[in-house]
Amino acid sequence: MKTTVEISHRLLKELRERARSGGTTMRRLLEEAIASYLAGEHHGSYVLPDCSFDGDGVQPGLSEGNWETIRTMIHEDRT
Repeated sequence: MKTTVEISHRLLKELRERARSGGTTMRRLLEEAIASYLAGEHHGSYVLPDCSFDGDGVQPGLSEGNWETIRTMIHEDRT
C-alpha cells in the first residue's frame, strides 16, 4: 500500500544515509521503525541526560519560588 507523509529534510537525509550505509531501503527502515513503535518498544528507551551543574543554588537576592522577582530580572534588558 502506498501513502504520502511529510517529514523534515534533515530526517529524510539521515534516513537515506542510514539506508545506504546499512545496505537496505528507506521503506524497510520506516517499516521497522513503525513496527517497533506500535509494539511499544519505544517506551522507556530514552534516558534524560544529566544537565546539572555545580553551584550554590539561586543567585543572590532570589529565593526559590519567587517568580515575580525572577520574571522582573528576565525582562530587565528588554525595555
